[in-house]
Amino acid sequence: MDDSYHVVYKGAIHILRYISPLHELFRPYEGMLIRASFPDFDNHVAPSMATVEGLYQRSQTLATIYRHISDVQTTFRTELQVMAIVPPDLCECSLHMALIFTQVALQKTAKNSNDHNLLRYWKIRLLSVRAKLPGFEKDSNQVCYVESLLARFDSFHDAADLGESISLLQQLFSSCGGADNLTFALSAIQHFLLAPLWDNEWHTINSQRLEKARALLAMIFQRQPVEQMQPQHGLALLEIYRGMVRLLYRMMEVGIDLHLGLLRLVPAQGLASEAFEHALLFSSPERAVEMLEKSRDVFWTQTLRLRSSFDGLPPHLAERLKSVTPKLESYIHNMYGTVWKGEENRYKQELGILRSTQDEFRLLAEQVRQLEGYGHFMADPDLSFSSLAEAAQKGPVVIFATSEMSTDAIIVRSPTSGAEHIILPGMSFKRLSSISLKLKDLNTRSRNGDRSHESADDISRAGRPAARAGGEQLLATLWREVVRPVINALGYQKAVGRDRPRLWWCPTGHFMSVPLHAAGDYGGDGDCCSDYVVSSYTRSLQALSNARQGLESVLTSTPKAMLVAETNAPNLTPLPNVAKEITLVKSVIPSHAIIPLDGESEADHGTRVQDVIDALPQASIVHLACHGTQRDTRSSAIHYASEALESGFCLRDGTLKILHFLRLGMPRAFFAFLSACESAKGDDTQPDESVHMAAAMMFCGFRSVVATMWTMDDLDGPEVAKAIYTELFKGGPFNPDDVPYALDAVDVLA
Repeated sequence: MDDSYHVVYKGAIHILRYISPLHELFRPYEGMLIRASFPDFDNHVAPSMATVEGLYQRSQTLATIYRHISDVQTTFRTELQVMAIVPPDLCECSLHMALIFTQVALQKTAKNSNDHNLLRYWKIRLLSVRAKLPGFEKDSNQVCYVESLLARFDSFHDAADLGESISLLQQLFSSCGGADNLTFALSAIQHFLLAPLWDNEWHTINSQRLEKARALLAMIFQRQPVEQMQPQHGLALLEIYRGMVRLLYRMMEVGIDLHLGLLRLVPAQGLASEAFEHALLFSSPERAVEMLEKSRDVFWTQTLRLRSSFDGLPPHLAERLKSVTPKLESYIHNMYGTVWKGEENRYKQELGILRSTQDEFRLLAEQVRQLEGYGHFMADPDLSFSSLAEAAQKGPVVIFATSEMSTDAIIVRSPTSGAEHIILPGMSFKRLSSISLKLKDLNTRSRNGDRSHESADDISRAGRPAARAGGEQLLATLWREVVRPVINALGYQKAVGRDRPRLWWCPTGHFMSVPLHAAGDYGGDGDCCSDYVVSSYTRSLQALSNARQGLESVLTSTPKAMLVAETNAPNLTPLPNVAKEITLVKSVIPSHAIIPLDGESEADHGTRVQDVIDALPQASIVHLACHGTQRDTRSSAIHYASEALESGFCLRDGTLKILHFLRLGMPRAFFAFLSACESAKGDDTQPDESVHMAAAMMFCGFRSVVATMWTMDDLDGPEVAKAIYTELFKGGPFNPDDVPYALDAVDVLA
């Protein structure tokens, strides 16, 4: 090895001496001359191989030779006379030998010593260079290189090493595959997801980590079908999904700017269904439910946490958090909701205040996390199935999810029954997507007046496609392939009125845009969903449980109803039946229970946005009859995810937006009737986040909300509203079950 060193060294010196007389070409690159690095090149003495220092010096010398020769080759790549006398093997040989000397030196040092860490870092640098050589990107050296990158990240927290390691793993697995490489790839992804980062890197790197990890998983699944994976690989895969879900809460930390929260969650769309399906395959239905719940509605979960109670914390921390969080929430909304055009200095000043408040909150949250039992404080929630199952205390909750792998239903019958898994083989991801698109198209045709189309559909106020107008085949498919299997599993029989049990649908993905409650065979004497159950919807098990907290005090309090109407919003089609709707509602609700609105126009039922905002905190019942608009990422020229927060209700002087509701706390809130189009539609590009007007009302505290998935007919509102309020104000305290039964009765008569 000593002789080989001299051969490489002397050969490199000879080559560079030959090149250097080409001074006219070389002059701009004089910094590369080997004389600058090797003053003794005429009488070079190789360092001793008996010491770690000597081995390290040999390695450095050879690495420098490689760098100089490769730089010259690059610089003069068009000069044939230069390229002809530079043997590529000699250049690469110097790099290989540098690695050999480094490895020998590593074997001579104690692990965790300063010398060992220094040599390991040097080896990683050499490997990173060699991995770019032809022939080394596909062999075992690449695996070694990835390991080295990850090891270097552990020591130096250079986020670039994480990204490069995943890119190399993609090349490795796409070319080789195999069980051994699968084991290593899954292990590396998990390391990649969980490795700590410096605080100033989290806001960009976590999103990149999620995207790269999902891309590598997609490549793995192409070569290795999930169903064919060994059990240990399946368990490793579940840990990866848990890691990715944890990242979501780092990407949208509590107290983040509103315009950034949804944007950062865009790369996560579809992750909830993937995690759910893999948990079903490799674990249990209960673990799958936990995974699904944790990976959806991250925006609402994190936004709501600023209103947490801190009573269980040590007094000094609790008091500081109670002081900081309302300030932080106020600054967040002011920064997002204010137009700063022409006020750059004020904007910078206010932004500085927001940033310092965010820093103070992060510091307090970190102090709390150091306490025993508070490790998840303001981080990813620790959700157990036993706590989630409490949502089924008044009736079964049925979760639907679909992916390229499978379409499944999970039934949670009661808080103590566990989770029951049903596979729906007749409904594929592609088929469900097609049904969803066709229903939207039918609804659009109907609302545009195309009643002549043979499939023209008519969507009632409650969002149920009325069978009399067509669309029977789509609803029959939903009944046969999705809803009927669930009804059969529950063992329900046909019944009428209040003899039918309550059932809550919890749809995800494409299931969120199909009317599960309206599924049925309407072509004669066939069955339909409402023959067996009375349906309600929930975004999640957690949301349903939250809606029931503190409900008793609301139900026994004196009701106060706010009725908001707008018949002639600017630049929109008039809604003449809004006036009739409000008149019918007022005929049912006692006059003393109605909250008067300042500035309300009795002549044309016009209402101003600020008047509604001022009155909302007093209300236990809110009725909004007007145009509604659901915005999403595609609604603006810049395709910004936070556009969904601009969705709202169109009033006389502007839009009552989701943003407005995010600022409000409504401790008396009970029931909201959103008599407006698309109030439960959401942003199609972010289905896992449910950013729509109905969700905003529940964020404010409303326990029960009537809303629509699609556009609605102005004729539908009055009769539906009258039926519901008649039930609510029939005498005695409110009964939450009155709303769905009343709504169902109107649907049956439609």
